[in-house]
Amino acid sequence: MKEYLTIKEHAWKLCLVLEAIYMAEEDDRWLHIKDWLHMASGVIETKVDTQYFDESTLFCGPARDYETNKSKLWSVFCNEFTIFNFIWGSLESLIENITGAEQTESKPYAGIKYLRENYKTKPIDKYECVYNCLTTTLEDSSYQLNKQYFKYGKFIKPESGLHLVSKIRNSFAHGSISLPDPHDWSKRIKKDILIISVSSRTVLLTMQMLLITHLSKMKIKPNYLYMFDVSDPNNNLNLKTLLSVIHLPDYSNI
Repeated sequence: MKEYLTIKEHAWKLCLVLEAIYMAEEDDRWLHIKDWLHMASGVIETKVDTQYFDESTLFCGPARDYETNKSKLWSVFCNEFTIFNFIWGSLESLIENITGAEQTESKPYAGIKYLRENYKTKPIDKYECVYNCLTTTLEDSSYQLNKQYFKYGKFIKPESGLHLVSKIRNSFAHGSISLPDPHDWSKRIKKDILIISVSSRTVLLTMQMLLITHLSKMKIKPNYLYMFDVSDPNNNLNLKTLLSVIHLPDYSNI
């Protein structure tokens, strides 16, 4: 059995949780938070053609092969990056909503502070595995991130992933990371696509812990949780329990 839901299915399930919260609270601030995840879950294909305007490769077979392979690689990269950006948009909106962070404040910092001060249990299941996968992949890549951003072993905390992914996201936002080359043409081992995918997973898990913390302070009982399990029409699912396992394929066995 696979260890996790796919990134897009994971985003969709979390979107349904947010929709249930919106229906319970009747607060429109939850709508755009879930919509960003809805969009992430529905991305099918993002295509890049590096030869779209470049006709020079028509006269050189090796150059044409190189650009064809680059187009395929960049298309996959762009697809994962698009999904990540939508998930990140949902995260920032969630942090603003539950922490009351001002528009001028750093949303990642506000989220880190909120988890550090309020999330008092160990990270949810598989979080440490995902975080370790991210740090290991980064160490074998061309990304030049300061190792002080990494946490290891018992030092992995609920906010560690958000801190690290915010640094990765900043590197992309400032254009300081080189785009991947086709593996046959590159001497460097590049794992950019995996890094983005694992970063998306880390953000989704972080959002779950933010919501668990937020809901523990509120007296709400969302309806419509039967959307997660059609065999449970009586709506017996516990929301906080659901949030702790919703990324797992067998979450319906809780």
